[in-house]
Amino acid sequence: MIDPSNSEIKAIAGKIRDETESEDAQAVAKALFIWMKNNTAYHVSKENPNYTQSAIEVLHSRQGDCDELSFLYISLCRAAGIPARFVEGFWAGKKFDGEYVGHVWAEFYDGQWTPVELATVWGKPDSSAAVGDGSFDFNSYVIENDLAINFGVSQPDHVATFVDGGTSESITRGNGGLSNSYGKRPSFSPYTWYGAESYDSKYIVSCADGTRALSDEMD
Repeated sequence: MIDPSNSEIKAIAGKIRDETESEDAQAVAKALFIWMKNNTAYHVSKENPNYTQSAIEVLHSRQGDCDELSFLYISLCRAAGIPARFVEGFWAGKKFDGEYVGHVWAEFYDGQWTPVELATVWGKPDSSAAVGDGSFDFNSYVIENDLAINFGVSQPDHVATFVDGGTSESITRGNGGLSNSYGKRPSFSPYTWYGAESYDSKYIVSCADGTRALSDEMD
């Protein structure tokens, strides 16, 4: 599913890395995120809901659901020399009225594991668009908004329960069908490795070192 050795993926990752003219992992990961937002769209297949696309299939179709988009982003990061991993857990969105739904996102490493949310629904590719021809109709403001909210922000409505160990086998072991799991918010045990976080409104803080964090107050 994750294939950083694929020649097409390597070519795109290398081109984007070279265009950044930077060796900074976060700068390259950010450029790859922007490329994803310009060239792919979140889409859940109704025709074949039980089939999961690999990274190269997503590159060709230019659309996918949360795990499929994450597979491509992780592949691009690794092809660009940035460690990246698959994260599985739960998401509590407003539309679920406080309930958790199974979800997948990605993390890349730049001295710490930094979360990246690929599955947002800001736009859809033009059905007549050819792969790689740049004819996707996205609003630049929308992408900037997505970048501010979903790149490098540890969101309290995302609760991780599994991270991959860098192998296909580990992903297979971790993929327990959470996408079909709905339920009330789980109770938090003091023995779990993740801590319970507040679900109150937060401000996104841009730190001097380029990272982002959540704050209760606007400074």
